[in-house]
This record gives sequence, structure tokens and C-alpha cells, in this order.
Amino acid sequence: MCVLELTPVLESRRLILRSPEAIDQATLVKQAVFADQAQAKAFVVSALAADPAEQMTFVVLMDSGMKSGGIPIGWLRLDARTNPKIPRATLLIAPTFRNRGFGTEALTCALNWVRTRWRKRAVTARHAKADAAMATMLINAGFLYTGSVRAPVRELIWLA
Repeated sequence: MCVLELTPVLESRRLILRSPEAIDQATLVKQAVFADQAQAKAFVVSALAADPAEQMTFVVLMDSGMKSGGIPIGWLRLDARTNPKIPRATLLIAPTFRNRGFGTEALTCALNWVRTRWRKRAVTARHAKADAAMATMLINAGFLYTGSVRAPVRELIWLA
């Protein structure tokens, strides 16, 4: 019997990554991950409607040790719609939770899933040239610069 993992739950030392649920909308707006409720709702609706073979979206939760799961602190999307062989990673952590290693930990956890379960051999990511924190996070997660610089964006790649 073949089973397709539609909504994986990934766990790391401090984080849980799972598919978005309607209940996450208010918390993500409150944490300033999204500007308003409409933007958060559009994010959750698009994530739930996506084909899991082409796009995986995770809510990043800080593990609280409680049965409720955790506190939503951001989101991570792996999108293979434009290039099925090499998905693009996009990550956003709430401002109050930045500079604590949560982004690197979430990305490392997701990349391990990409390699073992999704069977992809590479992932790309981008960051603004002026965003040194995002550059550091991507490099710490194992990304390398491709040499492609389209002002004001720099492209990186992760190889399994």
C-alpha cells in the first residue's frame, strides 16, 4: 500500500512544523507575521488548496511542551510550481522571535524532510542584498551562493 504524506508534522529540538490551520490566522496576525486578518486567511486558504506534490507550507511553532502543540511564530513554504526539480524556500519568522536561531532550525528541519521524504536534491532561496540576517541564516542552514545577483536580490542553493 502506498501512502502520500499530505500534512507532515516535523519536529526539531525547539520547534514543530505542521500544515496551517484556520486557528493560526489570529496568532500570526498578532505576532506581526501578517499585516491583517485578510492576508493571514489568504495564506491559510492557499496553503490548504495547494497540491502537496508541488508546494508544502508549514506553520513554525515554538514547542511549548503542552498538548496544544505550540505557539505559531512564523511560516515556511517550499514551492516547486515553477521548477518541479528544485523548489524554492521562503521563510518568515515574527519579529519578536528573530535572532534566536529559530529560522535556521526550522529551515534545517524542513531541508531534512525535503531530502528524505520529498526526494528533492536541491532547494533555492533568495534574500535582499541588504538583509545580512537572512543571508547568515541561509548560510548556517547549508545554502551556498549561486553567483546570481539580480539587484537587489541574491540567489542561493542548497544541495542534498
